[in-house]
Amino acid sequence: MNSTPKILESAVRTFQIERDALDAIIPLLNTAFEKAVQTILQSTGRVVITGIGKSAIIANKTGIGFIWNEREDSSDLHKVAQNLKKLQQTAKKFADEA
Repeated sequence: MNSTPKILESAVRTFQIERDALDAIIPLLNTAFEKAVQTILQSTGRVVITGIGKSAIIANKTGIGFIWNEREDSSDLHKVAQNLKKLQQTAKKFADEA
């Protein structure tokens, strides 16, 4: 079991790393970011978020993405079809709620 000081040190370091990452991103925000957000906000159709790794997990958590494990055999069309079916069902759910 970890001692309390090591747990706290780890937590503080983790937050420092996250803070530093956010500080580094802020100067990169520009009109391109604003345009991307406006495009999404003004869309009348569906917005699909996809990704690999962490971005796939985030996409899935939004409820409008699906996870494709890059370690799986990419020729496995059955799994691709299953993921697309899940995506279609989720999109229909959002359309029904709108």
